[in-house]
This record gives sequence, C-alpha cells and structure tokens, in this order.
Amino acid sequence: MLLPISFYIDHHVNLQFPFESGKQIYSSLYLVTMTDNYVAFTVKTTTPKTCCVRPSIGVVPRSSSELLVTMQVQKEAPADMQCKNNFLLQLNQPYLPNR
Repeated sequence: MLLPISFYIDHHVNLQFPFESGKQIYSSLYLVTMTDNYVAFTVKTTTPKTCCVRPSIGVVPRSSSELLVTMQVQKEAPADMQCKNNFLLQLNQPYLPNR
C-alpha cells in the first residue's frame, strides 16, 4: 500500500552561487520528510557539466537529508551574472518489505 508523501525542501526558492573565478562554489539543499516513511529521490540538472548534486540519488530517512549542489570551476562570469540551471527533483516511496 502506497502512502501519500509528505515532504518539503528546506531552502530558499533560488540557490545562491556567488561567483569566484577559478573556484568551485557550494550551496546546500535540505530535503525533509514530514512522515515516518522513507522517501526515495533523484535529482537531475539541465547543466550536468557545470553544476552537480551529491548525492544525486538516495533515500531520505525519517527526518532530513542534505544535498550539496556544486557549481564547477568557471573561468569567466556568466553573462549578466545569471545562471540558468534548472533542477528536477523526482520523489517516490520505496518498497520496503516487512521484516
């Protein structure tokens, strides 16, 4: 029996990456479940060569999980200092057999 997934992302709507030439830039994103159930997730990005999420797949335990979003080293600032990265977060309730 599948139960509704009660879940939220604990962060601002926009991730912030202050530009620094020649350095990786990190920002954290927190996934939080609001039930006693585990939640499986997958995160995809439109720009995998410049931005990555670790872990990109996993299971959020009965509390929260931190994802580290990394902007790879950039040689020059993006035009108009805006990054156009998009992320897709897919959620599912994993099957856990009775023990």
